Amino acid sequence: ILDRTVAGYGYLGTLGTGSCTVGGSSNQLEILTAYDYQVSAVDVWGNEVAVANRIQGSVTTTAFQVTASVSDGISSYGNDNFENRDPSVRQVRDTGIKITVRITTAGTLPDKVSIVFAGNDSDLPGAWPAGQYGVTGTADDMLALPAADRWSVSCIKVTANTYEGIISSKHPLVKYGTNVRFIVATEKSGVVTYTDHTPDAPGLGDWWTDEWRFRVQKKTIFIPWPTRVLNNVMTAELPCCFPAYFVPVDSLVTIKVYDIKGRVIATLSDRVYRPGGQNIKDLGWCGYNKDNRRVGPGLYYIEIKAITVGNKTVIDKIMKVVVAH
Repeated sequence: ILDRTVAGYGYLGTLGTGSCTVGGSSNQLEILTAYDYQVSAVDVWGNEVAVANRIQGSVTTTAFQVTASVSDGISSYGNDNFENRDPSVRQVRDTGIKITVRITTAGTLPDKVSIVFAGNDSDLPGAWPAGQYGVTGTADDMLALPAADRWSVSCIKVTANTYEGIISSKHPLVKYGTNVRFIVATEKSGVVTYTDHTPDAPGLGDWWTDEWRFRVQKKTIFIPWPTRVLNNVMTAELPCCFPAYFVPVDSLVTIKVYDIKGRVIATLSDRVYRPGGQNIKDLGWCGYNKDNRRVGPGLYYIEIKAITVGNKTVIDKIMKVVVAH
């Protein structure tokens, strides 16, 4: 096969039975790139097939390798774990879900990486494995779903070839008993490529036969913090302490620091609103008084007081802090 747009004709490969390979050691295709192609034929007298009868199309190359892992902060599943297409073997909690994507290329990295995801039950109907998890065809293509049935989150680049995206705990799919599937979208110079879990040799292929899949099946167990001061012995290596507490209802929180004589030397919070039902690690105290001067070594006290809008006290506790530097 020859490329007639190249001076002297460029050699593109040898036609096989039903297929051929385009590219070679001296004519590699660029990854993450869109290519238009046209297949034609010329007989020995130079007569070429009419334009209307030539085969034309467009393809987009993918990265050499795209892998993904999923974590809810406790349970984690690496890329190899997704060989089993049943999402119930990868159970996560109903909390924020972090998806880590690693992209291997030959030096060309995408400008943007996103996660495209949908409910697993948006596949063709039927019980697993017949008809629901990975049926080839347009109806199984996530991108063919109505816009209201699929979502996308952008990833941030955390290392040279690693990207992270978060599906929020408030997302409608992050609820107990829901199956989720996703693919990776990479964009380079305005060209978007979609990739699923299974590599598609030679880098041009589908994205709908083997998506990454998991199931939200674990309940998040919330344990309220006791009211305390984190790092209550302040040293040169750890010079700050942090009030930590749980407020059961929306509250106004005041946090003050006292010296051993009971005098207020610093106010960390003064009726600051804090939403109810949350563990809170509040503003730290690093050993400075209200005149922004460092206090001397010794014993100090931190008071945490939280009252509701209706003036009901829900926290009122005084704790010791030692400044040892």
